[in-house]
Amino acid sequence: MKVASCVAIKAGFVLWVMAVLGGAIQPPVQGWIADHSNIQLSFIVPFIAYACVAIYRAMGHRIGRSNSASA
Repeated sequence: MKVASCVAIKAGFVLWVMAVLGGAIQPPVQGWIADHSNIQLSFIVPFIAYACVAIYRAMGHRIGRSNSASA
C-alpha cells in the first residue's frame, strides 16, 4: 500500500510540474520567439515539449520500472 501512495505522489508532482511549464513558461518563450523572428519558427517550442513527452513514452518510463521490479 505504501508503494502505491508513493507512485501516486510522484504522478501528481509530475502533472503539477508539467502544468507549470506548459502554462507559465512555454507561452512567453513562444511569444518571445514569435516577436523576434516569425510565428512559424515559434512553434518549435511546443514541438520540443511534445518530443520530450514522446521520448519519455518511448523509453523513459522503463527506467522506473526496472528499478522497482528488482526491489
